[in-house]
Parts: sequence; C-alpha cells; structure tokens
Amino acid sequence: MSTHARNVLAVLAPSALLALLCGCGAEESFLPPVLPRSTPVELPPPHEVACETATPPTPETLIWKRADPLAADVALALSLEPDTMCLELGVLPCVEAEHVALGGSDPLGTGLYTPPARPGLTTPNAVDRLVLAACAERVDRDATGPAVVLTETDLAAASLDPDDATTRAAMEADARSLHRRLLARDPSSDELTLLIDLARPADGLTPTAREWATLTCFAIGTRTDNLFF
Repeated sequence: MSTHARNVLAVLAPSALLALLCGCGAEESFLPPVLPRSTPVELPPPHEVACETATPPTPETLIWKRADPLAADVALALSLEPDTMCLELGVLPCVEAEHVALGGSDPLGTGLYTPPARPGLTTPNAVDRLVLAACAERVDRDATGPAVVLTETDLAAASLDPDDATTRAAMEADARSLHRRLLARDPSSDELTLLIDLARPADGLTPTAREWATLTCFAIGTRTDNLFF
C-alpha cells in the first residue's frame, strides 16, 4: 500500500467507524420515525342544502282591447251610441278618426291591411280622447235629465263636500255604479276613497259636481281592467 492510500484511509476510517457504532447507515440516520398506522376516519359528506327557488307565477295573457271592441264596451257601459258618444270636429266618430291609433286597420284610407301588433305612441292619447268624450257626454245627459247612470249626485252643485254624510253617500253610490258598469266589479274601499277625494280642492281650484263625475268616470274607464281583457 502506497503512502497516499494510507493517508486517505486514515481520514475516512473515523466516519465509517461512527456509522458502524450507530447501527445505521448515513442516509437512514436522517429519516423521520415511523408512526403506527391508525384506521382512517371517514368524514360524513357535507350537508347539502337544497336551494328552494320559488317558481314565479305564469303571467296571464292580456289581449289589447282595440278600436271597435273598446268603443262598443264604453258605449254599452255608459248607455250611449258608439257613433255619437265621441265626435271629431262634431262630425266624424272618434273611433273612425283614430282607428289605427286605437289598434284597428285602415285598408281603404292608408292601405294598412294588418293592424299594429302593439300600441303606438299616439294610442294613449286616442284612448283618453275617446273615454273622456264619452264620460262628458254621459254626465251632460244625466245633468239635463233624466239621469241614467249618475242618478244620486246633484250634478248641478257648484261643489261637493266629501265630508258631508249625505253627499258622500250619493257620490259613493254613483262611483260604484260607474265601477260596475265599466269594470264589472265593485271598487275596493281604497279605490272608492281615491275617487271621492277627486272632489276635494286642489291647487286652489274646487271641481264642480259635473267635473267630479266626469273625472271619476274617466279614471275608471282608462284603467287597465277596461283597456285589456
């Protein structure tokens, strides 16, 4: 053995002797201790909360009450003639002058063979014009007599006092009559109160009995209940 080999063996001998004394290899001395195995615990599945989503109600299909049906219903409810209850310039029935705006066709005039699919921009104005004129005509006829629809309220009065028991009872009776005729049902207590309150002064002006009756008829006749079915 050469002198160089003896020197290398002398350097490595202490490390090899230490490994033999520990009873383990150099690599195994750095491994973590082995723990006894235990039975794995099975966790219960997470609680699943069913999300109850309320099914929205199916909206009812509303049908637009167009020109002729609307005019016929208003005339029937107010006991008027469809051709005379509203006249444009005192000559042409409103339902003819505004036939397209009210949802009708006009093949001979404008060449419109198919009626509009939905209300147009001028439809609300045409509906208001028709109903307001019909209500004013009914009030005028009842005021001059004999009364047919508004039979309880004194239409000649300069104003109406909703706080007077007798006056209020007459107003409520006529409001119910208009409600039944135009909407085929009785008004609720809240609806009735709103109609009676139309007779109260507003902005320094007090409506007359005829103005109250016209406004009440107009408010009921332009409700969605009357414009759709």
